[in-house]
Amino acid sequence: MDKLYLKLYDQIRQDIIDKKYVHNQKLPSKRSLAATSGVSIKTVENAYYQLMLEGYIYSKEKSGFYVDDVNNYMTPSITAPAVKKEEAPAHNYILDLKSNKVNRELFPDSIWRKVMREVLSSYDDLLFETVPYNGLYKLRVSISNYLKASKSMDVQPDRIIIGAGVEYLYMKLFRLLGNDRHYAVAEPSSANIKALMKASGINYSALSLSDDLTDSLTRENCDIINISPSDNYPTGDILNISDRIKLLEWANEKKERYIIEDDFDSEYRHKGMPIKSMQSIDVGGKVIYINTFSKIIGPSFRIGYMILPPKLMKRYETSVNFYSCSVPSFEQLALAHFIDEGYLDKNINRIRRNNRMIREYFLKACRPLIESGDITISDSEVGSYFLMTFKRGTHEELSKHFEEHEILISSVLDSYEKSAPEYERTFVVNYSGIDEEGIDVFVKAVHEFIQTYP
Repeated sequence: MDKLYLKLYDQIRQDIIDKKYVHNQKLPSKRSLAATSGVSIKTVENAYYQLMLEGYIYSKEKSGFYVDDVNNYMTPSITAPAVKKEEAPAHNYILDLKSNKVNRELFPDSIWRKVMREVLSSYDDLLFETVPYNGLYKLRVSISNYLKASKSMDVQPDRIIIGAGVEYLYMKLFRLLGNDRHYAVAEPSSANIKALMKASGINYSALSLSDDLTDSLTRENCDIINISPSDNYPTGDILNISDRIKLLEWANEKKERYIIEDDFDSEYRHKGMPIKSMQSIDVGGKVIYINTFSKIIGPSFRIGYMILPPKLMKRYETSVNFYSCSVPSFEQLALAHFIDEGYLDKNINRIRRNNRMIREYFLKACRPLIESGDITISDSEVGSYFLMTFKRGTHEELSKHFEEHEILISSVLDSYEKSAPEYERTFVVNYSGIDEEGIDVFVKAVHEFIQTYP
């Protein structure tokens, strides 16, 4: 087949775009263009035909070919723009004490590669099947068994919904519950959750845990509360059993009241036995449980899950099942295998041991500052962080100092909607993703601040 006409077509088309030929200008005759281009008349005919087909030119009987009115709608030159280099981050921090990440060296690379190979060899047919809207049944069974063994939670697999991270699950949940309801968030609370509510057009009240929570919920006329009863980040407050029962009683007073339990960081408890989730003591079907594997495997491992009460699950199946599952089947099968073979439990224990050592090293490095009264440390019983309060300096001065030393750290104030002057000089130190060298860098920066503000 003659392909020369395509080359000729491209050349004439580009000349029209670049306005070398203008509207109503006559083009060379077929014979003339064939002679000057060194091609056959048939090649010119094919090129002109394609240009006519796409509306670049038109013909007049016994007169020839003319440029159509396209110049006002074309952009000169189709040269591809140079590919820009990826922009560098606005700030490269030498130390990250803000992110809840896992130390990269703790990830079991060889085990994960083994798991992926086994999935590819054992589930090749399943990998090409459509993923159910609530996630693969195999992973839901694995999660159900894991929760039974580790948290004494009796959950049927058909009540579990898999999603790519908790943010995605919250968006689905808001769609299910409705954004016209009055929500509450327990203060302090994650800034991300409040941002999600705002983005969803949800009206919410920020309620302090130091007050009588059920009285506040009734006074504010709230229907739904989001809370982390086992570790209210970042202050580490734990909702005691009597307050949990009161909250469940409040939810049972009305048909459409619900408690969203975000079980953040509950795997990392330093003292005593694990605290039972509210979901495990809920007999009225009022608790929605949300958790993620990113904290116990890695932050880029975006697989979370949500457990709905039976009534809400039925509603979900009929009204929100058009959302497809956002996690590929390969990742779901790999995680299921990782859980079933006991690798997840081993990984959690490995992270716990590392966190314990890092925590002890951190506290030892800070001991002189604590004994001198320059700082105080509030150590949470759960999680991989603690609060550091400075004796002197303002919030702005401390924030500026850490910024100048290229240390990324968050203030407790970031988690409060309302004023919290008692935390003016208190910062959250997340230590799960750093090593001893990073601790030394931070402690040195703290020393320098104290010397600056004696």
